[in-house]
Amino acid sequence: MMLCASKEEGAIGVDDTGKILWRRPAGDGANEWNAATEADFKDLSYVKGEDGPFVVDARTGRTVGTDPGIVPDRVNAYAALVFTGKGTEVHHASR
Repeated sequence: MMLCASKEEGAIGVDDTGKILWRRPAGDGANEWNAATEADFKDLSYVKGEDGPFVVDARTGRTVGTDPGIVPDRVNAYAALVFTGKGTEVHHASR
């Protein structure tokens, strides 16, 4: 699953075959999209909006968390990288 978003076009959730699962138009309303996707991990997307970071379920488009803590810049199955003004922090996945 992947969440694709832009402030001009809005957001869509896409599965592995390219099928669009959901769509939200760009804008500031309750059902509209005004944020930037920062990273994706296990069907969750870390997003930065005007009111701060949040986590979206890429399968449904629903917000599942409003306090993700650190929003990673890059993610894979083993670790998340956070670029800071002084270098890079590595956060290893919990097992």
